[in-house]
Amino acid sequence: MENNNDLKENVKKDVKEKIAILKASKEFEMKSKKTRKVMYQILSVCALFVLCLVISKNVEFPSNSIKIAKDNNQIQKEQYMQEDNIVFNEGSIKSLEDIDGRWEDANLKEEFEFVDEIYVPNGLYLSKQGKLFEREYNNKDDYTKLWQYTLIYANDDKEDGPYIEITFTKEKYILGCLMPDKGKMPNSIINGEEVKLFKGKYIRDESKITGEAFFEKDGYKFYIEAHRIDEEDFINVLKSILK
Repeated sequence: MENNNDLKENVKKDVKEKIAILKASKEFEMKSKKTRKVMYQILSVCALFVLCLVISKNVEFPSNSIKIAKDNNQIQKEQYMQEDNIVFNEGSIKSLEDIDGRWEDANLKEEFEFVDEIYVPNGLYLSKQGKLFEREYNNKDDYTKLWQYTLIYANDDKEDGPYIEITFTKEKYILGCLMPDKGKMPNSIINGEEVKLFKGKYIRDESKITGEAFFEKDGYKFYIEAHRIDEEDFINVLKSILK
């Protein structure tokens, strides 16, 4: 009887141990799965971080590339930009003949944007502006051919005062200006453009000059005459037009 009881107890004990082992095995398997899942998520995040880091090091962002492009363009412009070279010729290209034409006042600021950007020396102001008409087909009284435009900056309060007269046209020549000989007269370079410059001393004040300039820009011929002004102011007027 005791042997039978011992046998039953041993069987129960074995069953309990197997059940315990089975539970432990299942718990271990579940923990292992959870661990593998967590590790997979961690590895995925790490891989994504590494990928982003590599991309950020090897790819240039648009804003940076635009800035670099702008810097390169600026460097190229500075490399190819010619320095100003001022060379004054002797003599004058102003015609001594009277101009035969009809003057008409006009607001040239409304027609030409560059007028507002012209450098005006201290003490001068735009005192006169308008258009000059020439005769059409040599008709004696038919002054209807628009020939050229003129801006005059002056100081009317002073006798023999300073002034700057700017004349420009798209015609073959400028009335009142003798076309300079391009082959014989050396050029000045201002803002990268060729300019014929002429200078004379103002007798009453040797610190001032009388100056003339001829150049072409945007299909227009320009003739600029200055009287009793600083040489620096004269050059600055030209620079403001030759931007």
